[in-house]
Amino acid sequence: MKPGADADTGVRKGRPWFLVFGLSLLALAIFWSVDPSFVYFTLSIAVFSLFKILQLKALTREDSANSNQGSFERSYESYKPTAAWLFWQDIKEIFRKDSRGPQSPQQARVLVMLVAGFIGAIFMIIILASLFSSNDVEDSMAYYQQATDYYNNQQYDSAAYYYKLAQIGDPENAELYFERGNAFLNGNKMDSALVMYDQALTIDPQHYRSQYNKGIVYFNQKNYRQAIDEARKVIAYNPDYNDAMLLVGDCFYNQSQLDSAVQWYEGAYANGYRSAILCHLMAYIYDTKGDTNRAIKLYREAISQDSTIADIYVRLGELVAGEEGNRYRRKAAELKQP
Repeated sequence: MKPGADADTGVRKGRPWFLVFGLSLLALAIFWSVDPSFVYFTLSIAVFSLFKILQLKALTREDSANSNQGSFERSYESYKPTAAWLFWQDIKEIFRKDSRGPQSPQQARVLVMLVAGFIGAIFMIIILASLFSSNDVEDSMAYYQQATDYYNNQQYDSAAYYYKLAQIGDPENAELYFERGNAFLNGNKMDSALVMYDQALTIDPQHYRSQYNKGIVYFNQKNYRQAIDEARKVIAYNPDYNDAMLLVGDCFYNQSQLDSAVQWYEGAYANGYRSAILCHLMAYIYDTKGDTNRAIKLYREAISQDSTIADIYVRLGELVAGEEGNRYRRKAAELKQP
C-alpha cells in the first residue's frame, strides 16, 4: 500500500461525520429555543460526531506512520479505526478477552478520548440544564402574565395558547392546567377544558376547583348525573364548599326535582351563603310547595340584596295583604315602566 493511503481512507471515512457534525450544529442553532430536550439530543450527536472525527484522524495518522516503518516492526496487532455508528466496537477491541487494557498508543488515545468526552458531555449537560431551568422559570412567568392579561380581556384562545407555553417551563403546576381549562371553558371548548382539568387532577388529586369545574362543564352539557357526581366528590373532602352544593341543587332544579334541589340550596344557605338568586330560587320552590310563610321571608331577603327584580315584587304583592302589599305592587309597576 502506498504511503498515505490509510490517511486517505481515514479522510473518506471521516467525511460523513463532518457532515453529521455540521448538520447537528445547524439544527442546534435553528432550534435552540424550541425545546431543551431537542437541544440535548442534537448536542449529543455533535459531540459524538466530533469524537469520531478526532478518533479517525488520530488513528489514521499513526497507522500511516506505522505503514512507513513497516508493518512487521509493530509489536501489537494492527488496530484499524472503525466508522461504525456504535463506538463500543472500539471499546470491545481495547478490552479483548486476551488483554487487560489498551495494547497500543492508539488504543490508549481512544480510551482517553472516550473518558474525556464522556466527562465533558456530562458537565455540559449539567450546565445547559441549569441554564435552561433558569430560563424556563423566567419564560414561564412571562408567558403566565401574558396569558392572564389575555384572559382578563376575554381573549380566551390567546390565553389558552400562552398558558400552554407557560406549562412547558412548569409542567407539574396543576394551577396552570386549571387556568388553561378555564380559558377553554369560557371559550366554549368543553372537551378541551375537561382534558385540562383531568391533567390538573392527575398532578393534584385534591385540586377541588378543577373537580368543581368539571361539574360545571357537565352541567353546561346537560349531563346532570355526571355533574352531580363531580360536585359530590368536592363536597366529600371540602364539605363547606357552597358552590358545589349549589351546583347539585341546580342540577336537580333543571330536572324539576324541586324537593332534592331545595335540600342542597338549604345546605349552602345554612353555611352562610347568601345571594338574591339563591333566595329567589328557594322562595319559588317553597311557594310552589305551598309554604307561603317561608316563601315570603325568602322573597323579602332576595329584594333586600337586589331591589331591581320586578317579578319578586309582583309575587309579594299577591302574597302580602294590606299597605305592605300595595307598596310591593307599586314598586313592581315602577320597575316595569319602560
